[in-house]
Amino acid sequence: MITSAIAYLRFKGYHDIKAPFKEFGDPQAVFNKASDPGFSPDLIAQKDFGTYLFEALENLNDFSPETYDRWNTYMDYAQRKNGKFYIIAYSEETDAVSEKLASMEATPGIIKIRR
Repeated sequence: MITSAIAYLRFKGYHDIKAPFKEFGDPQAVFNKASDPGFSPDLIAQKDFGTYLFEALENLNDFSPETYDRWNTYMDYAQRKNGKFYIIAYSEETDAVSEKLASMEATPGIIKIRR
């Protein structure tokens, strides 16, 4: 899934992509306060002078209060850096993902990719 996401991001003009592969360099941890432990998203990329964060959602059972806390941290960080946070999901699962995200105050964008 992450390999497909990287190809998609490159096609869309994102650059300086950080991913959990040796050739890309690991994404750095992001946090709201310096005292927070922080979280590392699956991907971080730059585009139009902004920082964009991406989380690959391979399992619809991954939703929990901790997940929402992490995603809210990503959204806050991306907003501070003139970017946005996106969830990457398989095309056939995006409706279910949207339903689960409806309970969040602000919702991340969703990127659909094919299996």
